Amino acid sequence: MAALLRRPLPKDARSWLALCGIGFGARIFGYLGMSHAAEFVSPGLATIVANSQPLIAAILAWTFCPNGCARRSISVSHPAFWE
Repeated sequence: MAALLRRPLPKDARSWLALCGIGFGARIFGYLGMSHAAEFVSPGLATIVANSQPLIAAILAWTFCPNGCARRSISVSHPAFWE
């Protein structure tokens, strides 16, 4: 991500440790939440919610990002539109 944004990489070990801790913690927190929620909802509903997350993220990005989301970028990224 730093290379894409043309930003410098962190140089000290403390920054790398913090970045790894945030990434690992966010990933574990998400998986624990999904596992815990599986106790309370049916597998079918859990599948629908889990698979609709990209659509929800696209709608939120289109709504809240200042530059919006171009129709071409949505269609090109979906395999159904590849020729």
